[in-house]
Amino acid sequence: MSDSQRSLIETEIAPGLTSKWVQDGSLLLITFQTITRQNNAAWIAFMEETLRHWDEGRPFSYILRAEEISLTGMSSYIRESAKTVAKYAAAFPGGVAIVLRHSLLSDAVGLFLRMLPSGKRQRRLFTSVEDALAWLETLEKAPLATPPR
Repeated sequence: MSDSQRSLIETEIAPGLTSKWVQDGSLLLITFQTITRQNNAAWIAFMEETLRHWDEGRPFSYILRAEEISLTGMSSYIRESAKTVAKYAAAFPGGVAIVLRHSLLSDAVGLFLRMLPSGKRQRRLFTSVEDALAWLETLEKAPLATPPR
């Protein structure tokens, strides 16, 4: 799918879950307004379908945004969903920026991110979309840079 064919408007994937292509259609912004089993399953299906049509070798970066919700519902199911999406994206260089409000739970998410194997991908936790965008822009310029520890 070409950048010009992607929607530059926010699209509902499932109740409480939206997608939007930004940066001229080259970067995906996924926003969870709520976290449920239904929208987690929809997220996995959406990412699988998106990556099935992604050009091989082309960097794929996205922002996973969930700072507007309480993450007390964060469960092993959500962690497993994240691992599944990471497997789909593993073949593509690029990065994922996760945007959460700062809390003890977000610190735990940061630890989980550091424990995932990185391969071609980098992951980082942020508290603002602006900071996440700035980091992903630096990855575009140096996609094989060493991830921060």
